[in-house]
Amino acid sequence: MPSSRAACQTGCRFASTISWPPRGRPESACGNTARIRSLEEVGGLKPVDSTRDGRIPVLLEAVRILAKAVGSEISIRGNCDQGPFSLACLLRGSEDFLMDLAEEPENPDITRLLEVCHQSHLAVHRAVAAAGAHFTSLGDSFSGPDVISPAMFEQFSRPFEERLVREVAAEGLFTVIHICGDTTRIQESLGAYDFCGFELDYKTNAALAKSTVGKNHVLFGNIDPSGLVARGTADQVRAASLKSGNPEAGSFSMPAAPSRPARRRRTSMRWSAPRTTSAFTSDRWLHAPRGNCIAKPREFSERAAVHPTQATIIRLTRLTDSSLIVHWFTEEHGLIKTVAKGARRPKSPFAGQLDLFFGGEIVFQRAKRGELHALREVSIRHWREGLRRNYSSTLFAAYCCQLLESAVEPEHPEPGLYDLLGRALDHVERNEPGARALRHYERELARLLGISHDQRQAHFSLRDALGSLPSTRGELLERLSKSDDLSSSAEGKQR
Repeated sequence: MPSSRAACQTGCRFASTISWPPRGRPESACGNTARIRSLEEVGGLKPVDSTRDGRIPVLLEAVRILAKAVGSEISIRGNCDQGPFSLACLLRGSEDFLMDLAEEPENPDITRLLEVCHQSHLAVHRAVAAAGAHFTSLGDSFSGPDVISPAMFEQFSRPFEERLVREVAAEGLFTVIHICGDTTRIQESLGAYDFCGFELDYKTNAALAKSTVGKNHVLFGNIDPSGLVARGTADQVRAASLKSGNPEAGSFSMPAAPSRPARRRRTSMRWSAPRTTSAFTSDRWLHAPRGNCIAKPREFSERAAVHPTQATIIRLTRLTDSSLIVHWFTEEHGLIKTVAKGARRPKSPFAGQLDLFFGGEIVFQRAKRGELHALREVSIRHWREGLRRNYSSTLFAAYCCQLLESAVEPEHPEPGLYDLLGRALDHVERNEPGARALRHYERELARLLGISHDQRQAHFSLRDALGSLPSTRGELLERLSKSDDLSSSAEGKQR
């Protein structure tokens, strides 16, 4: 699960001093070089422009590169450090800001500073998601009980964290939070959040966290980075990863900090990282205990806007010279339309995956407005090549799809009809189409729609209910009747 780390990207937009030590990695000096010397200077601060300011564009470019290279195969986590409270500590200077909170907690400039930090941090989440990250995360390092009291957390940090979650969830994003140190004393408050997951520091009792906040949220962590990962063997890291992570139960193993030896990092990733985006969207994962954000598959889908489902292609429409509109009949969402960007290009990941009557698993991202959604992944399992062996088979399959499309409302789940269409297409793929099979399909469709009559042929009931039947029915019935006559004649001669 690659991640593009923001570190102090947002803070360095305000104070961009970088220290380059003779040895070791370069570090931002924004943590010890305050941007403002007093709260009176807060009025001069403005929220960041996430497309231009500081090193944020570098982060966004990294996300875009990852998304283009492996975005259809591996989950990309966009780290949007720092959270509003921690960012305020960086801008004011952590010691000075904590003294401000203790000496004048009602000072309105404190709220103004946190508001600027909140808007800046939110902008990074939006930009990272737009660049291609599948989910985001943040670190509010100074918010934990190791730095401030639970009471101070409730007053200054929690309101902005909760607000952040509501705003990103409203835009179809889901995010994970990390707070450094032992967070046991604030886990009750954390458990009420709408975050999709929590990244535990190694100081936190993981067993206790699983029994409290872990009941309703996904947990990440909490392997000791400075002890086990930095000094342990590869086998020890592997064993700890297997013990800590259990995706089916809603927990993923990972170190609590990014600095670790390369070999052990590879070992940890091999045993803990989800290998595909479906690890975060599969039914198995979604049915594990979750918080309000992803407690139920449908609720998760509406907030995170990513939907895996079984589907069959019933129609294709050209959108541009390079893209297609794909009409699907799905098991869980009924009739939907998706845009397959670049699908007509030879090197597209969708090349060879999109044709009439193909069936398999898809992942689509729901549109914020309208009914034209974005197609993200396709895994075809039913190619149904037999439907192209002759014109009658293709015409039969097309009629089944046309009739079904005219009979259902868009985005209304109809699992019974999905099963009927699949059985009809599979039957015609294996057998020559006949009038008897056509009438059986129409009878079953009328029955499932609740419009069948014992004393009346199904196609009359369907015509009255739908207004008309697909125009291809006449030609199809004529061809099938001739085919049946030829079959009967051949059987007679054989006798």
